[in-house]
Order: sequence, then C-alpha cells, then structure tokens
Amino acid sequence: MARASEDRHVVDCCCADLQLKNLLPHLTDQLEQCQRSLTGYLETKRAAFPRFYFVSDKVLLEMMSTGHQDPEFEQYLSAIFEGIRFFTYDSKTSSADAISTVNSRHLDAVETLSLCDPVKVHDGIENWLLDVVAEVGRTLRGLVVESRTSGDAYIVSELIFKYPAQVCALALQLQWTKDTEDALARSKTEKNIM
Repeated sequence: MARASEDRHVVDCCCADLQLKNLLPHLTDQLEQCQRSLTGYLETKRAAFPRFYFVSDKVLLEMMSTGHQDPEFEQYLSAIFEGIRFFTYDSKTSSADAISTVNSRHLDAVETLSLCDPVKVHDGIENWLLDVVAEVGRTLRGLVVESRTSGDAYIVSELIFKYPAQVCALALQLQWTKDTEDALARSKTEKNIM
C-alpha cells in the first residue's frame, strides 16, 4: 500500500509484485467470461420477449431485479410499451399479483383499459409480460367487436367515454369505410346522386 501511494501509475505498481502480475490476467479472463455469460443470459430474455431489445442491458437488469409493483419498474414500461405507463393490480382476487388494468397517461389525462381476464404475475418477467400483451390484444379485439355491434349510428361523445381512443378511432374508420362503400354502390344505381 505504501508503494501505491508513492507510485501513481497503477499498472507499474501492480506489476512490481510478481504474484499480482500473474493474477491480473486471470482475473481479467474471469471478468470477461462473466460478462459473456451475462450477455448470453440477457439475450435469452430478449429472445423470449423481443420488446426487451428496446432497452439497454443496465435497464433490463434493473427491471428484472425490481419488483413488478415497485415504482422503479413502472418508469421502464414506457420504454418497452408505447403508451403504457403503469399497471393497476386486482384487489378482488386472493393475490395482489394480478394485473387488472393497463393505464396510459398523456399530460394529466389517464386512459384505462380494464382487461377481460386479470393477468397473473408469475416467475419470469418475460413470460407474464407476454401474457399482458396477449390479454391486451384479446381485450381490444372484444371491444372493437362490441363497438361494431352496438349499431351503425355512432355518437362520437358516447364512443369517447365508453371505449379507449384506439378503439374509437378504429370504429369511426370502419363506419366511414362502410358509408363510403354504400355511397359508391348507390352511385352505380342512382346516376343523379352525385
């Protein structure tokens, strides 16, 4: 230690001791092997859940090390999901580890999507996040079908308060397409319509 305080060149100081000189390359090899193993492990997580490719190794490790209800975890949701800011956990089930609502936030407005079936949080973050993606898709699909079967005459203000924004937009586009097809079909039979 005295030699280290006298000689400010770390490499020269370490190489003066023969035992330390022989140990440093071995430690470097072990550190490189550890880094390769960690990279391989993270790559398996990314292969299982491709949205993890959008986050750095450091962020992915932090996500995996924090609890899913930890506020630290919620800050990373926007990196892997466009528009999702936080989850709400089901208080009706025996376990508080079931996601019942997916929430987005834009400025002060919060939009919620109540999942048809709560998603149980289980081992392997990539597994239950895949379950969340699948359940969001099933829920949105059901809402689109419901919006289409609720009638052709849409009142926009009712749609906005009843359905999430993307379902409203799709329902209105479907209605516009139907109206356009009807108008084009009528234009073939009624020549004076235009």
